[in-house]
Formats: sequence, C-alpha cells, structure tokens
Amino acid sequence: MDWTIAAGLDRMVDARHADSFAVELWHHPKAQLLVVSERGHVALRAPGKLTFTRPTGEYRPESDVFVGEWQGSPIFVRVVADDAAIAAAFQASCPVKITGLRPVLDAFDDEVQVAFVAAAIGRWSGMAKFCSRCGTALTPACGGNMRKCGNCRLEHFPRTDPAIIVAVTDADDRILLGRQPVWEPKRMSVLAGYVEAGESAEQAVHRELAEEVGLHGLTDVRYFASQPWPFPRSLMLAYTAHCPHPDQLAPDTAEIETARWFTRADFTAAVESNELLQPSKHSVAYRLIHTWLKR
Repeated sequence: MDWTIAAGLDRMVDARHADSFAVELWHHPKAQLLVVSERGHVALRAPGKLTFTRPTGEYRPESDVFVGEWQGSPIFVRVVADDAAIAAAFQASCPVKITGLRPVLDAFDDEVQVAFVAAAIGRWSGMAKFCSRCGTALTPACGGNMRKCGNCRLEHFPRTDPAIIVAVTDADDRILLGRQPVWEPKRMSVLAGYVEAGESAEQAVHRELAEEVGLHGLTDVRYFASQPWPFPRSLMLAYTAHCPHPDQLAPDTAEIETARWFTRADFTAAVESNELLQPSKHSVAYRLIHTWLKR
C-alpha cells in the first residue's frame, strides 16, 4: 500500500454535514456495511478480504458510521461491542474469520485502507461515549464522524496520536533494527515511539533513540513519509537519521529486548534463513528498510 498517493476512499467531508446525508446513502443501492468491534476487530470472508453486507433496516446513528465512498459504493461501519456481536451479525451460511488486523496485514491489498479506517473508528467509538469535559452522553453527528455534547457543546473527533519511526544508519551505511519483548519471535524493525506534549517530531526522534538504545548526537534527521497505524490510533511520522557513534548502542531491555546493526548482506541473509521476520509490507517501517536496502 502506497500511503503517499491520494486515497481511494473518498470521505466526502463537505457533504456529510447535512442532516439527511447518512440516511440517504444508507439506502443507496450500492451501499455496503462492515461490522467492526470496539477493539478494532473485523470479519474476513477470505485472507485479506473484508466481509461486507448490505445495510438493512433503518440507519442507526449511535452505531452506524459513514466512512466514505469506495469503488463507487458508500461504505458504512457498524460498531458493536465484541467478537461475539460480530459473529451474530452473520448467518451460519456465511462463515467468517473474526480477527484483529495486525496478524493478517500482509494478506490485504488496497482494501487495507478501508480496514484501517474501520479499526480506527471502532476503537474511537468504544471510548467516545461521554463528554470528556462534563461527562454528558454524546450525540453522533456528521455521519458518526463527530460527536457533540448537548450540555457544554464540546465537539469530539476521532483521536490520532502522533508517533515517530526512524531508520538510523551509521558511517558504514548499516541500519539499526530492534525488537520489543511483546512482539512475536524473530520480528525486528526500525525504532519508533510517541511524540510527547510540547515536542516536535524531530525532537522525539532524538529523545526516543537516546532513551531506548542509548544513541545520542543523531544528525541529518529528515522526514520520509507518514501513514495511519490504528494500533490503537497512531499516525506514524517516518524519518531517516545518521548516527555518528554506533558504538554507543545500549538497549534499555525494558522496551527494546535487543538491537543490532545490519549490513545489507546481514539483513538479506537473516530474512532468507528465517532468522528475522520483517515488518508488514503495508507498514512504513517496511518502506524505510527497503528504501535503504535498494540504495
């Protein structure tokens, strides 16, 4: 998935402010419905293929969210409590696999755009039920993409947390890869972390590398690309950087179990021997690594 080009999903932001907008599209002959849980789980009809159904009954603004037009069809997401509620939405004649997206990402093609939006909306809807200012129950608006407080009038929108991810190389053009203890065995990637309040993304690059693996004095910190990452609700801001002192490497072992420098030959051999599992092909981490690999 190339996140640098225009999205195939038209969110129709200007039109969805009309009160009748969502109801009219709900009854559109090409409308499609995707059921998602508050944990961001979806139903797959085949590996990498979302299970869409036709909207039936009346549009329910408290749970049905219009996410955009995809390949000529209005797409709605119905947010339900859990996996059991997803299963209940399908008949026995329509077997589905209910799963989170992370373990099955590489099976997706361009449909991953819709899957990411659905997961993000599901997680947000599960948490944005009451006003964070006064505690009043929220009312959906804009096809479910906003919620309003009827008491203090505060408007609530889906939350996105900025995070940095960085491909660091040294004077020998080796790349730094690390792994978190919670990842599946053999999985390694470039390093990442959240941007803190009052901090620029570039400052976060310097801080995270110092905190996680002991590297200081990074130079040539350059923006590379961005992508959504709804695990749970991040916007990944990707960078490249140069490390003049690779011998400083000292993983903190709490967040980073291990870290090491790879030459291109090292990386290729580790992947081919199954010693190392790469990030998903739909991740900007994959793009960072393979841009370095090809240059």
